[in-house]
Parts: sequence; C-alpha cells; structure tokens
Amino acid sequence: MKVKAWLTGLVFCVAAAAWADNATDWKKLNHDGKKALEKNDFATAEKLLLQAADKATNFDLGDERYAESLEPLGHAAVQLRHYTNADMAYARLVEADSKRLGTNSLKVAWDLMQVTEVASYEGEFERGQEALERAISMVTAVRGAVSPAMGMCWAQKGGFELQQQHFLDAETDYKKALPMLEQTGVTMHFSGADLQMKQSYFDPPQVFAIEIMNNLAICQRKEEKYAEAEKTLRDAIKLVEWKYGGDAAHLVTPLANLAATLLDEHKFPEAKDTADRALGILRKINPSLPLAKQLREIKAMAQAGKAPEQP
Repeated sequence: MKVKAWLTGLVFCVAAAAWADNATDWKKLNHDGKKALEKNDFATAEKLLLQAADKATNFDLGDERYAESLEPLGHAAVQLRHYTNADMAYARLVEADSKRLGTNSLKVAWDLMQVTEVASYEGEFERGQEALERAISMVTAVRGAVSPAMGMCWAQKGGFELQQQHFLDAETDYKKALPMLEQTGVTMHFSGADLQMKQSYFDPPQVFAIEIMNNLAICQRKEEKYAEAEKTLRDAIKLVEWKYGGDAAHLVTPLANLAATLLDEHKFPEAKDTADRALGILRKINPSLPLAKQLREIKAMAQAGKAPEQP
C-alpha cells in the first residue's frame, strides 16, 4: 500500500511538472507572438501564436489563457490571408469567451463579427450572415437597439455588404453606425465600457471611425454621389488631423480617396494638390507602396484636366 501511494504521488508530481512546463511554454510563445504582431511581422506572429494556441488547449476552456492567444492569431492570419487559420482562431474564441463570459456578452458578439468578416473574405456569405445576426441579437439584448455597441454592429454589417458590392445597403448601414458612435463622443474620443468590443491589437478606436468614413465614401462614389463622398472624406481627414496631426500616416487613404473623388467632380487643381499632399506623406513612410502609383496617376490626370471614364 505504501508503494502504491508513493507511485500515485510520483505520477501526480510528474503531471504537475508537465502542466507547469506547458504553462511556461504558452506564456513565452504568447508573449513573443504578440510582440511580433506589434512589429507587423505577421508570419512570425502567426507561427508563434499557433503554437501558443495549441499549448492553451491543455487549459480549461473557461481559462482566459485559452482565449488570449486566439484573437491576435486571428488578426495575424487575416493579414496573411490564411483564412483557414483565422476561421479556426475565431471559432474557438467564440466557444471560449462564451463559456468564460456567458452567451450574451459584448465580447462574444465582437468575436462573432470577426467570424463574419473572415467568412466574407472567403465568399461564405450565408455563414457570415448567420454569425452577424447572432452578434446583433446579443448586442440588442445587452445594450438595446440604439447604442455605441450597436453602432459597431452596423459598421461591421456595412463592411459585410460592401464585400458583396451591395453599395446602397452598405451606405445605409454606415450611416446608421456613425450617429450611434457619436452618442457618447465615441467618434472623437472613444471612451466608455461599450467599446470593450473594439479592444484589438492593430487599430486604435479612432482609426476604426476613419475606416467607417472611408468605406462610406467608397459606397457614395460607387453610387456617383460625389459631393456626399467629398464631405465624408473631408470629415475623416479632420478627425485624423485632430487626433494624429497633419502628416500622419492615417491621412494617406482618405486623401487618396478624396483626390479620386475631386477628379470625378472635375475639380482638377484641388485633386492635384490633394494627391501631392498624400504623396508627400507616402515619401516619408514607404514610397514604393502601390497606392503611390495610383496617386501619381490621379495627379497626372488632374494636370491634364482629364476625369476618369465612368464604367
């Protein structure tokens, strides 16, 4: 009996040591993966976070460490267009956060919206629609039909419609989103508990508002609502300037879209000046980006007084 008890104790000690080693390995892989992600080294981040996520399967599903590697893994995989890995990460994240936080949680709703986004990239719109409807139902239950959190839902739905080239539907969704975000000054200040949904490793919340405005302007241009698109983009530019300054990298995209819109409106001198400003910022960041070529083409057309041919 004593020998048996001793052996039982030995097995327990070996198992405990193995569990401790696993926890240590997970901690290092998770830390190093997140650091790689912060440096935009997406390939290294994905590799390390995949290993961390594998180690985390030894934890209880309700342990927050189980979920902690999955969200950054999903983002790294999306950046690399490795949608199978992103799908896996977000599906497991929904499962883990549901157990830890409950099924009616804003965080779970946000996880589901990531599932929607990845599904849209894969062209699996039915699956994306199902996840999005679940997210909207959760947010409605927790915050009601009109809230900053619901604004996030409408913004995500707009992106889903835009991916399908449903421009009018997407425009409607984005226009619903922005006033809800502005209820608590979220577009300008982004404060408040509702915004736990947008905790992420890649974009501060102000950038999210700028993305919404950019996408709204894209819809408006596609519908040939050029004056509305111009106003939307000028508002986005003001937001960037207010938050980040007049030479911020976040200005390049709205400036490029504004230059193209001004070209559509035959406002050639303004289009040239706007393209010049965007190119000046790009020269400081990375002049070899494909957007630089597009801006040079816009500038050349503006100098020649030529608007692009409409399809």
